[in-house]
Amino acid sequence: MLEWNTKKINDGDAILRMIAKMCGLSGQGIFEQAQADAIFSAMNALVFSIVEYVKIKLSSKHQTNFETFNGMYFTIFEPAIRKYFGILEEYASKQTSNGFFLSSGISFVDFAMFHLFDFLQKLHPNLFKQFPKCQAIVYRVSNLPKFQKYLKVKQKPLH
Repeated sequence: MLEWNTKKINDGDAILRMIAKMCGLSGQGIFEQAQADAIFSAMNALVFSIVEYVKIKLSSKHQTNFETFNGMYFTIFEPAIRKYFGILEEYASKQTSNGFFLSSGISFVDFAMFHLFDFLQKLHPNLFKQFPKCQAIVYRVSNLPKFQKYLKVKQKPLH
């Protein structure tokens, strides 16, 4: 929940988009903002379609019932990755002079792509080699000096 000017916003996506707009990271103009929303929607659809697989993968349950879990990989996870990363790869393939999703420059969807890719890459490192344009965006984001600084702080333990 975000409280802003005595008003409350409870939806995480709405909060993300509001902060992106406030920081100039939502795209320039109505079309780019809609394009950013479409890209982010594809990321959300991917996450929602694989959430059950990821829950099991991150627990110890996948070791006790390997056959069922392996079946989930081929029936849920891998098809969802192909479908939604195929969509994201299409967006990433559109030529921009800056190498990010939007022509106006870095946006919240580039950062979202980094975090999504980073998380999923840890689950299945070799699966994403077939999406070089998405990988290129992730690489550009990860090499932004201020973002590198953020990652160093983020990775430190809080205690």
